[in-house]
Order: sequence, then C-alpha cells, then structure tokens
Amino acid sequence: MRSTLLRHLQSPCCGAGLRLKAEQADGEEILEGSLACERCDQAYPVLRGVPRFVEADAYVDAFSYEWQIHRRTQFDSETRRASLEDFGKKVDMPTTGLAGKLVLDAGCGTGRYADVLKESGAEIVCVDYSQAIDVAHENLSAFPNIHMIQADLFKLPLKDGVFDYIYSVGVLHHTPDTRKAFRRLVPKLAPEGRISIYVYPSYDRLYRFLTNLYRNVTTRLPARLLYQLCKIAIPLHYVEKIPVIGRVVGILLPTAAVYEDPRWRVLNTFDWYAPKFQWAHTVEEVFAWYEEEGLEKIRVLPYRVSLAGSKPPDGPQ
Repeated sequence: MRSTLLRHLQSPCCGAGLRLKAEQADGEEILEGSLACERCDQAYPVLRGVPRFVEADAYVDAFSYEWQIHRRTQFDSETRRASLEDFGKKVDMPTTGLAGKLVLDAGCGTGRYADVLKESGAEIVCVDYSQAIDVAHENLSAFPNIHMIQADLFKLPLKDGVFDYIYSVGVLHHTPDTRKAFRRLVPKLAPEGRISIYVYPSYDRLYRFLTNLYRNVTTRLPARLLYQLCKIAIPLHYVEKIPVIGRVVGILLPTAAVYEDPRWRVLNTFDWYAPKFQWAHTVEEVFAWYEEEGLEKIRVLPYRVSLAGSKPPDGPQ
C-alpha cells in the first residue's frame, strides 16, 4: 500500500482513524507493516503490500481458488476489449477525464475493471474479500493511483461520503445478502456521487432451477475437482452448435460454452457452480433498492440487471 491510501481509511470496528506503522517498504510502497485504530488499538496487518481487514477468505474461498488460476484471463489486450465493452454495459461512468475523482471498485477480483480505468486519471480503491486481491495487487501495483484492500463489504474500512463513483459488477449476489451489501456501499458516496451495480437476473426460471439443482452438489465438491469437471464446457461449445441436439444439451446442462475462448468457458462455468451464495434479482426489485436509499437519477443500464443512481447533492432525503 501507499501512504496516500491512509486518508481514505477508517477503523472498521469504530470508525476512528488509523495509524500506519511501516516495517518494510519498496520505494513509496509499504510491503509489510500494520494499521492500528487510534481509539481502541485494534491492529490490522499490511502483508505483501495489501492492508488486511479480514483474517480469512471465509465464504469466498472458491473465488480465491479460481483467480489464482485465471490471473489475467479477463484482462483486455491489444486485440481484445471484452472488459472495456462489459464495463460500458454495466457501469454508468466515463473511462477518461476522471482526474481528481475517487472511485471504489467493490469486489475487484483480479482487477479487470480497475485495469480499464488505470489511465483515466481517477484514484481507484479496489476491495475484495478473497485472496484474489493478491493477484490484483500483482497485476496493478505499478500504478500509483490504484490501491488494494482485503476487506468485507459489510465492514468496509473506508470513510463515508468520499467516493465520486462506486461500482460492483457481478459481486453483491455472491454475499449472504445482496440488498444489505448494496446498502452498506451507499454511505460511501460523496454528494452527487454515482453507484452502479450488476447482479444476476432471476428471469430464466428453468435455467435457474436446473443450475440451482446442480449447485446442491457442486458447492460441496472440492474446488480442484469441480474445476476439472467444468472443463466439460470446452467441448460443449461445439456440441451446442448442432441443431436441436445442441439446444437440448444447452438447456439440460447449463455451462458457459457460448464463449469462444476455452479459458473463459471453464472460468465462467466454475464461477456459476462454485460460490456458496448466489442470489438472483429483477430490475424492478433493484430499482426499489435505489429508491429506498434515497438515490436519484436512477437509470437501468443495457445489460440485464444493471442499474445506476446518484446521491442527492445534500445526501439522501
């Protein structure tokens, strides 16, 4: 971490400020040290360059496993802009001209969306509960405007009322309570700050029935075994192109076989069948959450259940 992150932090136990003690540094980056609460002396370690506000990855251990394997699978390249395009469909914020803006990436994974914003001029705080935060740090630590924190979205060690933009893409539905997780993010917005979220849709009932039926088994399997089973999505990509037969197979055995890249097929299939929590919602339901939090300028975004809204100039009414 860099000491500039400290001005955005507060103790998750009581909201007091934090004192930084650096024990090992590499230039401006603090690799090892601790953060102590100024009020109650509760201490939080800084390990391998990342402040840690959780002791373990708890219910997100499946994500810790998958992101260690797919460290840069979803990152854009000179010939592929999938993350940039995805960001544009699910997040209502610009990707350029953000100098002086503070952004929160709530559930960053390996940092694919922060990577999209790395040259936007914004200061970006990336938070993840899982050990994917170490991969994100590895991917993006060279950029001084990007910070990494391992923390629980329900107990964020971040000050209220400071973020100009918050986005959470495909994350909140993997927590114990999607609605509550969203509610915990809203206070972090600055006046007129904008929050965008994408959560899984609940519209395809047959698809959800079958996948939830299978998930009764898959969520209990060892991660390594499940990951190997998810490789069935690679040949199914071709099977699903067969008329009639492919359609039936796709319905009865839902996978991410649609992706052209075989790595994405395995990754997204595992991402569906491994997590302990996986809720689904409607646009109307999420729209009501925004209204209940006093947000305005609510907008339904192009991709399924993706919405954005702003905090009023003087905060929620």
